[in-house]
Amino acid sequence: MKIPNTYILFLLLLMFSLQGFGQDTSNVQDTSKSTRELITEARMYRVKNDVENALKSYIKAERQWGKEKRSLKSEELYLEIALFFDSLSVNDKAREYFFDAYAQTKVEEKKSEILVYIAESFFKSGDAYLKEAIQYYLQALPIIQKENNNQKEVKILGEIANAYTHPEIGKLDTAFDYRKKILEIENRQKSPQRLASAWNNLAYTNRLIASREIKRNNRNVAADTLKSALKYIEKATILAKQDKNIEENRLITLLNLGVIEQSLGNQEQALKHLQEVLNQRKKQQNTLEIARTQNLIAKLHYYRNDYSEARIIANQALKNAKIINAKPEMQTSYEILADVHEKIADFRKLSRYKDSIYLIQSELTVDAIKQQQKQTKYKDIASDELEQALTQEAKEEQAKRLKADAEAQRALAQKAESDRQKAQAEAATARADAANAIILQQKAMAEKAKAEAEAEKQKAEKAKAEAETEKQKAEKQKAEADRKAAQAEKAKAEADKRNAEAKAEAAEKDAQNATRIFAFLAVLGFFVLVIIFILIFYYKNRHKNKLLTAQNDKIQQQNTNLEAQKKEIEKQRDSLMEMNEEIKQQNEEIEAQRDIIELEKEESEKLLLNILPQTVAYELKEKGTATPKSYEMVSVLFTDFKGFTVATEHMNPTEVIRELDKCFGAFDQICEKYGLEKIKTIGDAYMCAGGIPIENNTNHIDAVRAGLEIQAFMQNLRKEREARGEPYWELRLGINTGPLVAGVVGTKKFAYDIWGDTVNTAARMESSGVPNMVNISGATYKLIKDLFVCEYRGKLPAKNKGDVDMYFVISEK
Repeated sequence: MKIPNTYILFLLLLMFSLQGFGQDTSNVQDTSKSTRELITEARMYRVKNDVENALKSYIKAERQWGKEKRSLKSEELYLEIALFFDSLSVNDKAREYFFDAYAQTKVEEKKSEILVYIAESFFKSGDAYLKEAIQYYLQALPIIQKENNNQKEVKILGEIANAYTHPEIGKLDTAFDYRKKILEIENRQKSPQRLASAWNNLAYTNRLIASREIKRNNRNVAADTLKSALKYIEKATILAKQDKNIEENRLITLLNLGVIEQSLGNQEQALKHLQEVLNQRKKQQNTLEIARTQNLIAKLHYYRNDYSEARIIANQALKNAKIINAKPEMQTSYEILADVHEKIADFRKLSRYKDSIYLIQSELTVDAIKQQQKQTKYKDIASDELEQALTQEAKEEQAKRLKADAEAQRALAQKAESDRQKAQAEAATARADAANAIILQQKAMAEKAKAEAEAEKQKAEKAKAEAETEKQKAEKQKAEADRKAAQAEKAKAEADKRNAEAKAEAAEKDAQNATRIFAFLAVLGFFVLVIIFILIFYYKNRHKNKLLTAQNDKIQQQNTNLEAQKKEIEKQRDSLMEMNEEIKQQNEEIEAQRDIIELEKEESEKLLLNILPQTVAYELKEKGTATPKSYEMVSVLFTDFKGFTVATEHMNPTEVIRELDKCFGAFDQICEKYGLEKIKTIGDAYMCAGGIPIENNTNHIDAVRAGLEIQAFMQNLRKEREARGEPYWELRLGINTGPLVAGVVGTKKFAYDIWGDTVNTAARMESSGVPNMVNISGATYKLIKDLFVCEYRGKLPAKNKGDVDMYFVISEK
């Protein structure tokens, strides 16, 4: 939908620039009316919800103002037009006029008001403009503080706090600080109601902070924050008892606390909080919140593995959600029921609930599209009416001036279109080049990683070779040490032998002992050296093996990374293909949405014909209003069910509506058969009339015949219900003929209605009638007496009418 919105704003800017906005080049003026008269005219059209004519009048007013006051631009006019565009949600255009109004005004108080309007416009334009909204709120704040207007200051501080709490900004602590400033101001003012509101808003901000802490998995902090929120709410409640806003905040806080208690494992405490909320919602008869709370309780039972209770409560929530057609809550109930039946292995119902979830999701998507189309439709209306704002006479006056510029404008338009297409092509080429650059870059990175992996592999092989060389060297050194040790032992043995021979035979025994001891020590030293060399060799080789293993793992990881990069490159190529496919699909969606808009336009016209008579509907559509009309002879028929309230006490609302629909549907068919116009239903009462909006001379006959057939239908319905042993309704019916006025009332939810003494007398004929009979007035009797068998009832009292002649119609002659 972004393309249509941009196009609308472009048209708005183009048309306003062509019309000159009151400059000397514009000679298209409505000289018959002054600026003030045109503004008043625009306001009247706005009251009637006539966007087209209101827009025309505002455009004329601005041009006329430029003609009357060339040296001055009215900030009041700019501000009013800005607010008009703001009401149509054309935010960019509204801001242009707000800025013009701000530039023209010299009054500080007015400046602060316009700055607030600008901030609100940015706020409504979407998440991307929130920072600008805050900026203009902050510009307005010092001016308001100088005015010493505490209420306005509190309002702006509250708006700033609201902006900071928005998810796109998410500065909840800053928002909390602004809420505390509001509390300080309200403490000084000492207004219990406003101070209660300040405490309540602090509690609301605490709720948001608690939600943030839940996302950060700081559940204990969240629970403490919510408990603080409850304390704030208690203070607010003491100051302003029975305040619905404070009670609502308390219930929502309790609801959040119940959810957190459940996540912390405090199941009983969580159930207690949720049950308290549910009881209050039932007292309020708030069906939507009842369904939401029941869904949370059902989830709680599900997490406790109490599947039977979870299923019962989820079904209750589903029933309540269906009553008000709350689709998100219906979807939640279906999801809980699907989870429950999956746990209990009831796969037939599981499949049914999943189908229901899919259907709800589809309906929600369609609803969102329709809402977006509705918003676009309003903007299209503004654009279309702006294009048609110049009157035919004005166009003729402008023709000479515009003829010379027509070709140049056409060339500019073609050039703009060419530039747009060229820009799109360049953008597409740039995207492709960027994608290719990314692919080449990733390819280069992959080659580099591969080279590094190869270098690491060579380095590992070199390290392995060096380790082998070290091993051989160690073995050689060990062999050399063994040889030297053997030589040393041999030389030592020979020396010992020579010494032993040289000694006296008396010392031979001591010498032999000493030799044995020395030999033992030498052998022992040899074995110690051998063990030391073995340990050194073992730990050295173990360390090198670890290094080799680590290097092999690193090489393997690099190979894995290379494979992943290769897959990413493939994925990006697929993504480029998908982008082209999405562009094609978007074009198809635009065409489909245009078809939907046309279809909705046709449906709205059909709906208008269902609400109003055809002639009145066409008049309303063509002129914007329907003129009331007087009629000399109209027959009004009233019906009402006897003892309706008592009869429906033991019926549920669905049964009552079904039975009423059955009866009124039959009445509609009978009215259509005899050419009567249905006016309205009021509860169990039904009203129709003959001879409007197209006059005829047979409406009294048509109304009586319709009355007899309606009573015949009710008699047949009575017999059917008696046969089934069911209660039945009896109908009173009254008819009167005479003059009245008919027309459309209201500016919203148009309704075709009738007024006059004839209508009041018809109502008295019904209330003074007898069940199962057609009761008519003397005026109607005089017109139909030759065609119908009637029974005179005499002069009977009628409320506010005195005694009136009444007749029962027995049958047609």
